[in-house]
Amino acid sequence: MDNYNELLEQFEQATQEANRIYHLIEECKDGYFYMAIIQCFGSTSIETATNGKSIQDIDKEWYGDNGLCAIYSNNPDIWEHVENYSGGGVVVIDEELVATLKAELAGGYFSYKVANIVYAWLEKNPQPEDDD
Repeated sequence: MDNYNELLEQFEQATQEANRIYHLIEECKDGYFYMAIIQCFGSTSIETATNGKSIQDIDKEWYGDNGLCAIYSNNPDIWEHVENYSGGGVVVIDEELVATLKAELAGGYFSYKVANIVYAWLEKNPQPEDDD
């Protein structure tokens, strides 16, 4: 029983350290803008992230059956970070749209308005078809 209790204590300490490191990673900025538009059961929500790992974690929460997650970023290497499990799409956006989105998000926003800004940009900037 002592061995079991020692293992539980070690596990708890390791979990706390892993969580601490994970939160440091989440807060670390890599210099790019990341935003997810999530559509789930008729509602639209927006989540932002500070780096590729954080947006990957958001993407993994949505796998199609529970909603669609579309990723928008100015990181040209975004595909190294996300696999887009839900099939919502991954789009590299330009700096002008990033500035517009940052301003909208900073001033308190409505998810549908942010989504409409992105959709209007997509109409003007069609994306190449995925060959997969």
